[in-house]
Amino acid sequence: MSNTPDVSLVIINYNKPDLTRDCILSIIEHTRSVSFEIIVVDNASTKGNIDDIETLDSRIKLVRSPENLGFAKGNNLGIQYTTAEVILLLNNDTLLLNDAIGIAYRFLLSKPRAGAVAARAQYPDGIVQHSAQPLPEIKYLLIELFRLQKLMSKTRREDVLLSTFFDHNRNVEAGWVWGTFYMFRKSMLKDLPSGKLADDFFMYNEDMQWGIETARAGYETWFCADARIIHLEGKNSFKSEMANRNFDILMNRYYGALYYRFYKAIKKSINLFSR
Repeated sequence: MSNTPDVSLVIINYNKPDLTRDCILSIIEHTRSVSFEIIVVDNASTKGNIDDIETLDSRIKLVRSPENLGFAKGNNLGIQYTTAEVILLLNNDTLLLNDAIGIAYRFLLSKPRAGAVAARAQYPDGIVQHSAQPLPEIKYLLIELFRLQKLMSKTRREDVLLSTFFDHNRNVEAGWVWGTFYMFRKSMLKDLPSGKLADDFFMYNEDMQWGIETARAGYETWFCADARIIHLEGKNSFKSEMANRNFDILMNRYYGALYYRFYKAIKKSINLFSR
């Protein structure tokens, strides 16, 4: 009988050992239907003590990075230590509300072309986070610009535009999903351009890049509403600036400068008309 777990979790810790411990304890409490291991990557923390994290459970392995690699590279480091064929990247500022890992795992396996699956995330007060997003393409902006969504049924509108148009209360195929809870097949990595999850960015919009590359490799990305988590989502003053810069890079790289010029012009028009 194989001792290989069903799911390998990778959790990044940077200066927040208490959050990481709470996250792991919620995993242990709620995950009953699948076997798992947890790889904790400490991203060269300068505060807090993570030394005893492995004492929480025998299924935990601590990996120390000599430098702060950021989110994507830190996760790629952790992935190197995984043994399962399904991997879950999980933010340390999350708490499971149910057997989210088992639910997402079975959902992923039920979709032959699914490369990745995300869970339904909410704030502590229960307000949903809009983690299922469409790919950044002009056709979706044109629907908003000409108010074509008003001609669609609620279900069709949600399926096409996702994001704030979608109530996140049912399963749906998405263009990309937040990296907060990002479950994927390890076998998918070989079909991505670099043979791994893209890690060009220190943080922000790497999950959008994963969605673009996953779609272009022929895989689907899904949102699973039945798998539920709380995402505390701490604020970062650099988020907007870094996210905007990374978005510029993504659009120019994957869609081209001319396409992106039109994209920005349409987006600007939408913002003007919505005032």
